[in-house]
Amino acid sequence: MIYIAIIFLIGFIILSWIIGIDKSASIAQSLGIGFGAFFGGLGGLTAFLDWRDKKMKHIRYISGQRKKYPRNKLGKDFEIIQSSGNHGWIFLYDTKSGLKHWIKDPETLNSLGFSYADVKTITDAEFKTLPEGVEIGITQE
Repeated sequence: MIYIAIIFLIGFIILSWIIGIDKSASIAQSLGIGFGAFFGGLGGLTAFLDWRDKKMKHIRYISGQRKKYPRNKLGKDFEIIQSSGNHGWIFLYDTKSGLKHWIKDPETLNSLGFSYADVKTITDAEFKTLPEGVEIGITQE
């Protein structure tokens, strides 16, 4: 890689002697702008591809959670709960596993196809007896 840079530099010096310093400076400036635009575009492409990969992971994750907890099984295989002592913290209680899973945010609740109207409030004492499982969130990796 260093050899290519040295050869390029020597070639540019020779070109400067042949066509003059003003024209070679203009060419160097144009090349710099061109290379900057090219590498800036590559950076933008990389950022876009990273965003797309995260978005696809999110879609697959939510899709998997929706299959695992379909709306028609609400009240049978699982419930959306909150403690009477701590409103605002919403959990999905899986009656099969006996675990409660914290739903990280309202976006996740909505993405799963549920709303606050589906939340059942249970006593604080009952809530504390339920063991916690893995949290559910749209930022889940």
